[in-house]
Amino acid sequence: MHVDVDDFIPATDAEKEYLVQMRPSSTFFKDGVKRLLKNKIATISLIVVILITLASIIIPMFWPYSYDNMLGVRPGKPVDSSYNNLAPFQYGKTELKAIEAGEKVFPHIFGTDASGRDYFIRVVYGARVSLLVGAVLSVVNYLLQVLVFGRTWLVAFTVSVAMLATVVLSKCIGCLLPLGAKALKLDPALMAAPLITTIVDTCSLLILFLLATAIIKI
Repeated sequence: MHVDVDDFIPATDAEKEYLVQMRPSSTFFKDGVKRLLKNKIATISLIVVILITLASIIIPMFWPYSYDNMLGVRPGKPVDSSYNNLAPFQYGKTELKAIEAGEKVFPHIFGTDASGRDYFIRVVYGARVSLLVGAVLSVVNYLLQVLVFGRTWLVAFTVSVAMLATVVLSKCIGCLLPLGAKALKLDPALMAAPLITTIVDTCSLLILFLLATAIIKI
């Protein structure tokens, strides 16, 4: 066996500087972000969560209907039941008269419930609550994973983000599926709990696997 003595000569300062230039320093966080951005599905999911967060904060500021406003109830006037259970983009009697008179009436995008309350703004407020609950659970889960179970921060971060996305997804699916059935003039009861649970569980596993593949590369 031949051993080349030159292989054991220490590298010069110029060679060390060349190696540093060829391999720039990085951190686990930077590497995780880079892998996340390379995964299109994971990136799109992150953008959706950000958009839902912004929407839940901004939309209630200008939306003409409030969370608990019953549109058919006006002080000193009989209750107008035409506002109850409106389908998407339908209007109550007084709104139709206002439209005929040339006035502009803001549509009920998701329709109204049995009490004449606008569905869309209630879904937005529900998304806000879901984000708050998901954020709290994610922080608690992260601390438990790192401090109690001794997981690395990158693994704990991945699981916590997946938990936040799962909470938001479950609330969105639970709200939108019955509304979609109503828009199609189907019985909302068709979207029963077992169906919603199956869809949420499947999507949750996909989210976790996609994030784990994108961030920690497993």
